Amino acid sequence: MKTRLLTGFLISFLFALPLSGQNHSDNKPIRDFQMSIIPFIGTDGAETLHNRYEASLNIFAGITGGVEKFEAGGFLNITIGHVNGMQLSGFGNLATGHVNAFQAAGFFNVNSGNFNGFMGSGFINVAAGQTQGFSGAGFANVVGGGYHGFSGAGFANVVGGGYHGFSGAGFGNVAGGDIQGFQGAGFGNVAGGNLQGFQGAGFGNIAGGDIQGFQGAGFGNVAGGDIQGFQGAGFGNVAGGNVKGAQLSGFI
Repeated sequence: MKTRLLTGFLISFLFALPLSGQNHSDNKPIRDFQMSIIPFIGTDGAETLHNRYEASLNIFAGITGGVEKFEAGGFLNITIGHVNGMQLSGFGNLATGHVNAFQAAGFFNVNSGNFNGFMGSGFINVAAGQTQGFSGAGFANVVGGGYHGFSGAGFANVVGGGYHGFSGAGFGNVAGGDIQGFQGAGFGNVAGGNLQGFQGAGFGNIAGGDIQGFQGAGFGNVAGGDIQGFQGAGFGNVAGGNVKGAQLSGFI
């Protein structure tokens, strides 16, 4: 089963990578409907790549130049352009442009541009650009840019930029930039920049910059800069700068 899922994931990229340089423009013609059995085999043939569609139906898999309202696929939807509205797929959704939509898939959602809306999948959600909204996955959520909203995953949430909102994961949350909000994880939270808000983890919390707020962990907390607030841990707390507040620890 795992081999089949991995094979399908790789096939989706093989379809999309040669097409990633295609035009994402909103100037593509809009048509009412297309239906494909597999990519380029359907009502509009290879023309699906050059058109945007109000509604799109892919019996197994299909490729379109954009989605304006709704698309459903039995296995895979690939959009070489922007997605607006809703995308549903039994296995995965892949869009090379911006997405303003609700996306749900049994295995993955991957978007090369910015994302505004909701992403839900059984395994992983990936957005290369800025994200505003909600991401929920059984394994992980990965965002290349900043994030405004909520992300929840069974394993980890990773944000390349700053984070505004809430992250919840069974293993860990990682943000490359500043955090304004809340991070909660069964293992650990990492913020590359400053923290304004709350970090709570079963093992440890790390903030590379200043902290204004609260850090609570079963093992330890680390702050690279100044602290204005509270650190509480079962083992130890570390502050790289000045502390204005309270540090409580069972050991150090």
